[in-house]
Amino acid sequence: MLCALVATAAVMVQCVPSLAELKDHRARADGLWLSPTVEWHASLGIASVAKCDVVHVGAFGRWIAPADLVPKQLRPRLEAIAADDAQLLLAIVAAVFIAHVLRPGWLFLRHFAASAEALRAGRYWSLVLAAFAHDDLMHVGFNFMALSRAAPALQGRLKHDRTTFWCFVLLAAVASSLASVFGRSTTGYTETKGASGIVFAMMAHAAATNPAAPMFVYGMEMPAATALVAMLAIDVLVRSSRGIDYACHAGGALFGLAFYEYYKLY
Repeated sequence: MLCALVATAAVMVQCVPSLAELKDHRARADGLWLSPTVEWHASLGIASVAKCDVVHVGAFGRWIAPADLVPKQLRPRLEAIAADDAQLLLAIVAAVFIAHVLRPGWLFLRHFAASAEALRAGRYWSLVLAAFAHDDLMHVGFNFMALSRAAPALQGRLKHDRTTFWCFVLLAAVASSLASVFGRSTTGYTETKGASGIVFAMMAHAAATNPAAPMFVYGMEMPAATALVAMLAIDVLVRSSRGIDYACHAGGALFGLAFYEYYKLY
């Protein structure tokens, strides 16, 4: 999974020199660094080298561009995915689910589920990672379909500003995960997973932007503001029989509304 994400991120840039050009090149301090204190580790890190705007990973002057490890026939498709934030978000969700299916184990149980226990242990990153993890095909399927509609719409409302889009996604993940953790006494959940909090944040942002815009709830068309209220009400009504984490959804929705109020000021 990590290799796939690194490769996808690497092809987001356009200029990738060959490995031969980098073979004996020493590190240049013109990029992002992980700064060890031992002098002979000075070239260890991640940097932009050889005067090229591309990320390389390496140590001791031996640098590799991860994009060079991707088969050439796959690069155009990966570049297209990486250039589109909505597609990249869907690709990350799919990659995490596939990795979970292929290699289930302690890594996902420990780091990809948000809970009070995880926070007490200092695993704060689980608030974000949990939003990209799903337990089964139905869970990821519903969220994937919802994101495939909501994410491109959010892109348009944010005028395709990549930084703002990813700030929205990551902060929505944190807000919905925290809401779920603090609401566990009423929901009965000990942990939370899934992108539904992000979906509800996007729905709330859409409803705040244009309350009268058409939105579908279980096949029925209604104004976006009505649809959001209806979805949250359904969550509360069926939470016990369907196992719905309504605190997560409500937290995501509240974040979406708050983000709209903040963003419109600028």
